[in-house]
Parts: sequence; structure tokens; C-alpha cells
Amino acid sequence: MKDLAAAGVEVWLDGGWCVDALVGRQLREHDDIDLAVPRAQESRLVAWLDEAGYARVTSPDESPWNYVVENSQGHRLDIHVFEHDEHGQIAYGVAYPLESLTGTASLGSVRVNCIDPEWQFRFKTGYPPREKDLIDVAAMADKYGLSVPQSHRVAHTQSLDSWPADPRSHRPAPGRVDGVDAAVIPFRQVRADFDDDTVVVYQAFSPAIADPAVRAGRFVPPFGMSRMTWIKPSFLWMMYRCGWATKPGQERVLAVRITRAGFEAALADAALSAFEPGTYPDIDAWRAALRDRPVRVQWDPERTPDGSPLAWRSLQVGLSGDMVTRYVNEWTVAIKDITPTLTSRRNGDMPLPVERAYPLPDEIARRIGAS
Repeated sequence: MKDLAAAGVEVWLDGGWCVDALVGRQLREHDDIDLAVPRAQESRLVAWLDEAGYARVTSPDESPWNYVVENSQGHRLDIHVFEHDEHGQIAYGVAYPLESLTGTASLGSVRVNCIDPEWQFRFKTGYPPREKDLIDVAAMADKYGLSVPQSHRVAHTQSLDSWPADPRSHRPAPGRVDGVDAAVIPFRQVRADFDDDTVVVYQAFSPAIADPAVRAGRFVPPFGMSRMTWIKPSFLWMMYRCGWATKPGQERVLAVRITRAGFEAALADAALSAFEPGTYPDIDAWRAALRDRPVRVQWDPERTPDGSPLAWRSLQVGLSGDMVTRYVNEWTVAIKDITPTLTSRRNGDMPLPVERAYPLPDEIARRIGAS
């Protein structure tokens, strides 16, 4: 890592060594080192690898953006190439959301870039675990206070061969959260405040964008129509994202009531932000969906009022292109600034919005990877 930094190559540590760095100790032996590199830096990395005596080796899962190199001593590096567009969305290669590339940790005396702890935990719990994954997940949960899904608990005795290949079918650990039996909450479920015709989604903006929108009852300039805009049906996830309206540029929280027809039209034209074998036949099909579809869907850990992650996921929907135009001009029914209520809601003096399981059509549920 020091040599790469000296050569001016910016990389992020991923995989098992990333977990070790994050928890502050080596948990197990490793076959390789996983490195994430921006596409713009790949040529510089390849030049350094050539000079250091690394050569590409054949791997059954290799692709132009994911390949393995090895030197004469048998040291292996697993290279993950990624690229984001001008809006910060995944444009090429391995699907690293920008927020996942914010971690730092130490390997011995060396400070390194690495995957953010919560994102590394999310990646590690997103597929059927191997024994080494159970070790990594348990250590990260202990270090960062994260909730381990039942399928990833070390004491789990079910045969790995019988576990589902699709991570969407995992269930959170039993227990009760805010009076709700966690065992009955699907791993991925859309929960929202909705009626027969409309559904509420949340967005946070600066006063310069939010105030004109509230006055007009629709989004107007300086709201940008050319950029991807993210809507969230979960109130608490919105609070986590904006820090209860304390983060710069997110000082106003808007409850935007849109038509259910529009909401479902967006989900029907969505692609997952990360490749999943259970949803796409292969990675090329996923990349084609990313290229052709104007909506992105992400499943992030649901949150408690204090921001702690829960074991089940919450939906985030990114709109771009014509979908933003339709969101603004066709789907929006009302916009309400709920910022004045946030302190009372956070303190428990005012109830949180009631969110129920949203009845997705089966085809849409399959497209977005819902449980």
C-alpha cells in the first residue's frame, strides 16, 4: 500500500484485509489482497504492477473490471475497477457507491483507504456466507455494534448447501425493535406512508431549493432537472441521511406526496445499483440494465431514530432523465416542509410517520430485488 501511494496510485482496500484493518487485528489467513481502483487510475496501477513483477492470471470469474494478478512469490492481488459519472452514479465496473469509499483504517503503521465499515458489513452479509465470512461478520458486528442477520451468525447450524443462493431471502435476527417482531419483517420490504392513490417520499435540500418548492407546491428552479434525484419512502432513513436536517445542504426535509402510479412506474423501470445473481442472469445483463434504465434502486440498512442500523433493508430510489421530469410535472401531488416537526419527533413528543408494507406488484418486486 505504501508503494502504491508513493507511485501516486489511489486504491481502496476491500475484502478480508479490509475487515482486518477495520477491526484492528488479523482474523484469519488470506489468499490475496482485494484492491479497488478508479478506472482513471487503472493504467497507472497496471504500470506499477508490471514493474513490480505481477502478471495477470486466469480466473473463472475474470472480467475487464475484475481480475487477478500474481508475482513470482505467489502473492496475489484481486483488482476491482470502478468508475462513477458526473452525478456520482456507477458508470463502469464493480458497483462501489460513492458512500462506500469513505473508510480509512490502519494496517500496522500504514494508514490506508478502505471500504466504509457499514458498507463492508453490508457487502459481507449480501450473499450466502462461507466460514470466513461468518468470522468477518461477527468481528465487525462486535466492533461497530451492527446487527447480524440470522443467516450469518457463527452459531447457525443449517447446512451451507441448503441456504438460499439469493441474499434477498435472508431474514434478520429474531427480537423486537420498537415493539415490532423483527423475525416477521422481510429482509427487503418497501415500507411507506400511503393511501389508495398516493405515497409519501422524502427528500432533503438546502433552503434555496426547498423554500421555492414549498411555495409553488412543485419543484421549480433552482431544483436541477438534469441531475439524478433520490427519493426515500422511509422517514428514519431520511433522518439518518440528513442528520435530522443538520447536514449542510440538507437543512429542509420535504415530504413529497406522489401518485402510486408514478412511484410504481419508476420502480418498473429500475436497475439495481449492484449486481445480484438472483435478479440478473449475468453481470453483462446487469450492466445493460444500468445503461438502459433511468432509475436506480439501492437497499440500505433501515435505521432507528438514533441512526443505528437495523437488520432489514430500506429502499432508496434514484431518478434520472425523463423520470425526473415526470416526477416533477406529473407525479407530485403535494410538497410539505416537515422540518419544524423534527425536533419533537426525535424527542418522542410527536409520533413518527406510520409506515406500512407497500403492496408491490409481483413483477416490480422481482425487478427491484424485494423479498
